Amino acid sequence: MNWVRCAWLCLATALSACANTPSPPRDGFWQGRISLTVHQEPVQNVSAEFELEGDAIQGELSLLSPLGQVGLVLRWSPGLAQWQQNGQTRSFASLDEMTQTAIGTDIPVPALFDWLAGRDLPVAGWTIERSGTPGAWTARRVRPQPAVTLKIATRP
Repeated sequence: MNWVRCAWLCLATALSACANTPSPPRDGFWQGRISLTVHQEPVQNVSAEFELEGDAIQGELSLLSPLGQVGLVLRWSPGLAQWQQNGQTRSFASLDEMTQTAIGTDIPVPALFDWLAGRDLPVAGWTIERSGTPGAWTARRVRPQPAVTLKIATRP
């Protein structure tokens, strides 16, 4: 799967209100590890380090290699969404369109930011599980198909 799919799978990672969820180091900024699996044939699995800044209206998501090199950057604002990879830019009319193209399924992007901030905003079809580790959680969607598993572990 390409970096774009990984980015949106990663974006789908932000979920839930729990006492052990740390606050982001600054408003609207998160970093850590993301893993996204789309359970279809063939199964698509992407994991990467990430940095996410902004909100569902305007923001930027960077996916990084194990050596810290930026592999993919997704940017969005009202009326525009872009991804940059290998010196090339691709534009979309909206964040939803870019997400659908990137991973082939819908992700509740506005809810992700609430989940990252530790607020368990309910979303139809999705469940959120918090581990005992601060900042770590898993979001799962079984229906509609394809099933999706998003794992996030943030760090300060």
